[in-house]
Formats: sequence, C-alpha cells, structure tokens
Amino acid sequence: MSSKPARPHASLAVRLTIIFTLAAVLVILLGGGALYLFLRAGLANQAISGLDDGLHLLRARIHDQPVAQESRAHWQRALTEFTRPDSLYACRLYDEDGQLVFESPRIAALPASDFPAPARDPALRALHPVKAPGHVEQHWLLSSVYIDRLDGARWRVDFAYDNEYRHELLEGYLHAMLLGVVLAVILFALIGQMAMRYVLMPIHSLSRQVGDIDAGQLDRRISPAWPRELLPIVSAMNSLLDRLQISFARQAQFSADLAHELRSPLHALVSVTEVTLNRPRNEQEYRATLEANLDEFRHLQRLSDDMLFIARTEQAEHQPLDRVAFDIRPLLDGLYDLFDALAESKQIGLQFSGAGTVYANRDLLRRALINLVSNALQYAHSRVSLSVVQDGADSVFTVEDDGDGVAAAQLPFMFARFYRGDESRSRPGGTGLGLSIVKAIAERHGGTAGVENGKRGGARFHIRLPGKPAPDLQT
Repeated sequence: MSSKPARPHASLAVRLTIIFTLAAVLVILLGGGALYLFLRAGLANQAISGLDDGLHLLRARIHDQPVAQESRAHWQRALTEFTRPDSLYACRLYDEDGQLVFESPRIAALPASDFPAPARDPALRALHPVKAPGHVEQHWLLSSVYIDRLDGARWRVDFAYDNEYRHELLEGYLHAMLLGVVLAVILFALIGQMAMRYVLMPIHSLSRQVGDIDAGQLDRRISPAWPRELLPIVSAMNSLLDRLQISFARQAQFSADLAHELRSPLHALVSVTEVTLNRPRNEQEYRATLEANLDEFRHLQRLSDDMLFIARTEQAEHQPLDRVAFDIRPLLDGLYDLFDALAESKQIGLQFSGAGTVYANRDLLRRALINLVSNALQYAHSRVSLSVVQDGADSVFTVEDDGDGVAAAQLPFMFARFYRGDESRSRPGGTGLGLSIVKAIAERHGGTAGVENGKRGGARFHIRLPGKPAPDLQT
C-alpha cells in the first residue's frame, strides 16, 4: 500500500514574513485605533463646547429680549443671523403655551421627536445622524432646554449643532488609516521578504558548505564563524561528521581486516586443493586434504560468526539493552563446570570467586567471560582466576593468568580486531576477535574493558559494568 508523499511545509522566510507583517499591522491598528479614539473624544468635546456656547448665546438673547418687542417678525429678525444657512446652529422656539414662535430653515429636517426631553441643564444632549428629505445623511448634536424669561415665562428651545464636518473628519481619518494598513501590509511584506532573505543567507551558505562534504571529505569540519543562533547547529553537524568519520574509518578498517583474515585461509584452501588435483591421489590423500580443508572452513565459520556478532552489537549500540539484576554465583558455577575438564587436561588450576547481584544481560556477560577465561587458559602456566567485586554500584570482573604477560607497547592494542602482536599470545586457530567481542559487550552495557600485567606476572583483564540506575533516573 503506497503512502502519499509528505506535503512540504511553508518556508521559514514565508512564515517569518507573515509573522513580521501581522505584528507590524497589529501595531499600526492598535496605534491608529488609539489615535482614532483620542481624536473622536477630542472632536466630541469640541462639539459639546460649541453646542454649549450656542445655547449660552441663545439663552442670553431670549432672556434679555423686551416683552414689548415680541412678535414672530421680531424673532425672525433677532435669530435669523444667529441661525443663517451657513451657521452651525439651528433652533425651534416655543412659548410657554407650546406655540411655535420661531423655526430656523435648517431645523425643518429634524423632527421634534429626535430631540431629548427638555431640561434646565443644557448638558442633556443627544447625538443623532439625520437624513433630511432629498439630502445626504447629516450629523447633528441635539439638545432641548427651558429658558426662563424676565417676565417669568418659561420657553422651550430645541437646539441643534451641526457636527457634520467633525464626522467627516473622523471618517476621512478612518479611511486613511485603513488605506494605510493595506499599504503597510504590502510594504512590510516586501521589506520582510527582503529582510528574511538577508537573515537566512547564513543558513543557505551553511547548507551549501555541508552539501560540499562527501564521503571522501569526512575530515572536513564546518568553521565556527556563524551567527550565534546557528552555532548549536554547526556544533551538532561537526559532531555528526565526527561520528560519521569514525564510523567510516571503522568500516574501512573492518573491510581491510576482514579481507586480510580471509585471504590466508582462502589461499590455503586454493593451494591445497590445486596440489591435490595436480595428480591422481589415493583415498587416504584425498581424506587428508578434506580434513585440512575442514579445519580452514571451521576457522572461516568462527570468523564469520564473530564478525557478525560484533556488527550486530555495533548496530544496536543506541538501542535499549535487555538487562536484569541477577545473582552472579550460579553463572560463575556454570563457567567453572564448563572449563574444569579443559583446565584439568592442561594441569591448570581454576579459582572462581565472588558473589552478589549484577545488573547486566546474562547471555552477553556469559560470552564475554567465556572469551576471557578461554584466552587466559591458552596462555597460563598453572593458574587462572576469575573474581567479581562490587565497586560502589559497579560490578568489576577480573580474569588473571600466570603466563608471560603482555609487552607494555602492545597493551593499548589488545582489544583491537585481528591484532597480532606477540606471537606467544597468538592462539592457533583463533580469529583474533575474542577480546574485541569482550570490549564490544562491555561498551554495549555502558562499561569499559581493560588489560594490564599482573604484579606476579601474567595478564590481568577486567571489565567494569555500571550498576542499576536509581528509579528516578531510569528511562
């Protein structure tokens, strides 16, 4: 069943540009909105002040007007200039009987029902958008008050203040702000795209530098001359190159060692077979040839098994190892029974000591100890000892023989694959991988393997395995 290819994610440049643009637009909207509210409040205060001023003037004219001069024509003359068509004011004047005394031309478009209830306090106001018949919508600030005259009568005034130009100013500002936001989106998107390209240039340069490194240039490293934010990536890439170089070198060495080890038995097989086939042989000669070839085949089989074990151990290096805590004594007793007959045939004494709980993979630990003991039996003169001690939480296994020991110059290479140093410690029929397996098993447990010469002669091999971690540290 085929799976759909993963959709590519949006580029970092696009993401950062969008975030940069949205942030800039948000700042503009917040700043512009705050300024709009401030401007609207200021214009509203100005309109209220204008309304109050107009009411004050109108109150003075009505309050101070002589009663003898009152007539509709008189009020027309007295208030016409105050409410002329180009004035910001319009009003209706009612006497104490509710009769209309005066009405300015512009107030005809404002029904009496739009005005608030009359009050002595001129602070009672209402802001109404009004659409006069045949006219566009207009905005007025409306108020209705009582005015006490000198004769004791109380007249009512419906007063309107033209707020249209302030409303238009606010609308113009709002439209300009919205247009500015649109232009800002375009401008910030372009600037953000160019800025992101500039900011991401080191990443592109870094990717090209990494892309230039191939399998034949694993010794190259990325220079640390990068912006601070990229230094963790550069460090991780250099660490990756270190691991790759070690891995490639290990594989190259593995191939070379394997080819070298395979060449000798294969050459022997070919040579013996060619000599045998060079002329007719009797049954005994053919049998001797087959037996000699069988030894070489067994050597190749052991070699392939050991190499396969090491390869699997290295491949599983970063995978969890199945470890349990168990009593070491039964394992030591089993190993003693395994080697007792061989040691007795060589007249070598075995001494296995130690007890306690070990945290390890039982099978891998058994194989490592078998390799160490068999190696010690090969070179011992009369004694081989295996001891287990607890060093804090760690378990230390030591295998010591009383042989001739190891030359000091060869000690660092004893766990190398196929290492051939002192011929006295080269085991006939061996693969040269036994100690390499021991080292791989120890490292697989997170431990170490080492060797030194004993104080009384012979070689002392040891492996250290870490103990069981505390419950809060286990993963």
